[in-house]
Amino acid sequence: MKIAIASSGLGHVARGIETWALDTAVALVNKRTARVELLDLMKLPLDDKKTFELIQAGDTTGVFQMESRGFRELIR
Repeated sequence: MKIAIASSGLGHVARGIETWALDTAVALVNKRTARVELLDLMKLPLDDKKTFELIQAGDTTGVFQMESRGFRELIR
């Protein structure tokens, strides 16, 4: 992936790097694990009950932008 720096600003570059990092992580998971089905982020359910229960309980340590004390207090 190429990142072009133009007048769009640093925010777009940062998002490009985040996307690259996520794509790289998914590729590594798929390469290093013996899965019947490859990990595809677009197929992850957006309404997973267990995930919402963890978030509601404030169990968000390690979740990007959701692990701060203020955020955990907000979602409880």
